[in-house]
Amino acid sequence: MCLRKDMSDDTSFVIDIEIHRDKFFENIISIIREIFN
Repeated sequence: MCLRKDMSDDTSFVIDIEIHRDKFFENIISIIREIFN
């Protein structure tokens, strides 16, 4: 049970990183668009 909880915590942590990375790239893309516009 403890192992399962740890695994799910790790998964949610990884998902958080994925979401932040996506937003990070979206921000960079919008900045680049601003520069080229």
